[in-house]
Amino acid sequence: MATLTKVAELNLKVRTTLDELDKAYKKIDSFTNAYGANKTQARKLIVSRIINKFGVILTLPYKFAILEKMILSKLSKKIKFVGYEYKKDIFYELCSLIGAERLPISAVYGSISEAIYKAKEDEFSNLILDYCGVLDTFANEIEYAIKNNIMQVNGVLCLTLSKIGLQNNNGIIGEIFRTIPKERFGSSLGETELGVMLFLNKILTSNYEVTDVFNYHDDKEDGTKGMAMILVIIRRKS
Repeated sequence: MATLTKVAELNLKVRTTLDELDKAYKKIDSFTNAYGANKTQARKLIVSRIINKFGVILTLPYKFAILEKMILSKLSKKIKFVGYEYKKDIFYELCSLIGAERLPISAVYGSISEAIYKAKEDEFSNLILDYCGVLDTFANEIEYAIKNNIMQVNGVLCLTLSKIGLQNNNGIIGEIFRTIPKERFGSSLGETELGVMLFLNKILTSNYEVTDVFNYHDDKEDGTKGMAMILVIIRRKS
């Protein structure tokens, strides 16, 4: 009887610890822009630009795979995905979702840059690089993806960046405008958007074109103002 009591007490401690860890995890889960009207509009724009409704899409699905499920529902159930996630807890949640809903997503624990640098020419039908982070962090892998044509002809590269990170005067955009002041370009674009376009103009070859630029805030459902973001969609023409 005493042994059973000790086991029950141990089980209770384990459940309590797991509950505490879950609460702590929810507090530190920093990715808070999965939902919102403007984010939904950005996803709809991406879906509307996908022509290659086959093959494998390289993506960052997070734990909800919202965009991936939209693509499967609106375009084709024949599309498959390779989805990267570098946070272990979120990776496990993504795997649970994939299993529960039988989604055609091969989940990989790690950085998406691993897939980009290993990719062969024409390996992916589309690239959905929903970084929501700073350009400087991802610039090299974006350039590598473009110059090595890892996306098939007619495919789209969908790039989402945080505008806050783009306003760093010590970063790539700051370097551009130190060389040539913004005013010299005579553009009506805002500084961050112009900076992104100048960076892309530098790395894009003639077989690529920018089709869409969508500036938005990740406003929350309760009306809270969210982070300023920029979505750029690039198509490979040939």
